[in-house]
Amino acid sequence: MDEPTPTARALAGARSLLASIDHAGRRRLDAEVRLGLVSEVVALGRQVEALRVVLIAEADRAKAA
Repeated sequence: MDEPTPTARALAGARSLLASIDHAGRRRLDAEVRLGLVSEVVALGRQVEALRVVLIAEADRAKAA
């Protein structure tokens, strides 16, 4: 089993990966693939939102805010 990635490293990697997206490459995609991408980014957004809620709660409990 792989070791879990530390949160800060995972977030930096996610930001870097998103910054590297080939936006021009989507011009060749058909409608079905585009809708699939929309579904994927919505799911990703939900995961990011859930992490945001958890991190805020942890910061509140640690009286870091």
